[in-house]
Parts: sequence; structure tokens; C-alpha cells
Amino acid sequence: MLGESAGMLAWTNGKNYIALDRKYLREQFREGLTGVIRVCSVIAHEYCHPDCSDDPDVHTHGLDFYERFHNVILSEQYAGMLSYVAVKAYTGMVKQAVKANISLGRRHEHSDRLANELEAVE
Repeated sequence: MLGESAGMLAWTNGKNYIALDRKYLREQFREGLTGVIRVCSVIAHEYCHPDCSDDPDVHTHGLDFYERFHNVILSEQYAGMLSYVAVKAYTGMVKQAVKANISLGRRHEHSDRLANELEAVE
């Protein structure tokens, strides 16, 4: 889910949604694969708040939170998800940019080669 926040990168109610700030997401995608990985880590962070409410003042980072975050970040499931999501998101972004003839800039200097390799596979 996307939204807008004056001070948060992302937020959750701890039950059925994680929202990302549109501006933050846009900025991270400009960073390429590094930014996509950062977004995945922020999503993992929000996922570790199962007892959160819609009230941002209740959003805590106690020992339970850090234990959950540690366990999620080091889990094989997270590593697999991170690899899959990061590569899919980044390659999708590159494909769309190439299709629209948009330069991705120096931070994506290998993106043309990547786009050509992706097209060859399809």
C-alpha cells in the first residue's frame, strides 16, 4: 500500500497492511538495486510490529521487536524473498525504462546490458 507521511518511511497497523511513503519509494527506486533492497528491509522492519496500532505513538522498538527483526533478517525465507523481490523489482524497473526510452543515469550504468540480457532470455 502507498501513502504519504510527513515523517515516516513506512507504517503498519500490525494486522493487515504495511504502507510505504510514495516519496520515499520513488527516491529509493532512483538508487537502483541498493534502494530496492533498502525498501525490502523497511518492509521487514514494519512486519516485525505485529502488536502495532494505527496510533504512531504506540509504535515501539523494544526487545521483542529487535528479537523478531533479528530472526526475520537472518532467516532463509527472508534471504530468498529479498533476492527474489529485489531482482524482480529492479529488472522490472529497468525493462520499463528501456521500453519508455528513459535513461536511468550513472547509478544504473549496467542497466542497458542488463536489459539486453533480459530481453535475450525472454
